[in-house]
Amino acid sequence: MKKLSSKGSISSGNQQPVLDALLDGQRSWTGQSANASMRAWAIAQSTGLDVKQALKHVASGAVDTLLAQDVQDLKAIGVKATPTFFVNGKPLASTDPTLLEETVRSEVARIRSLH
Repeated sequence: MKKLSSKGSISSGNQQPVLDALLDGQRSWTGQSANASMRAWAIAQSTGLDVKQALKHVASGAVDTLLAQDVQDLKAIGVKATPTFFVNGKPLASTDPTLLEETVRSEVARIRSLH
């Protein structure tokens, strides 16, 4: 997967500080306000992101292409909503924590029995 670096370009890393800052400051930029995206860009810039370069990247359509591929990939494996959990490639019928735990335990036992 391609990633946006702190230099505002596609690279194989350095996006984690931007993601961390955006998650940490999520309450200040989420919502329907007209300034929400501007606040998110300001947070990203505070980590050293070259916002001008990042905006050029977004405007190039590359981000839309990546997101479209993600949507295709998710549809191909049967994801219809978030969260969706898979255990050993099989989707869970619900997000019930008990079902998840039981399924994982069952799969661990099944795999152990094969060895």
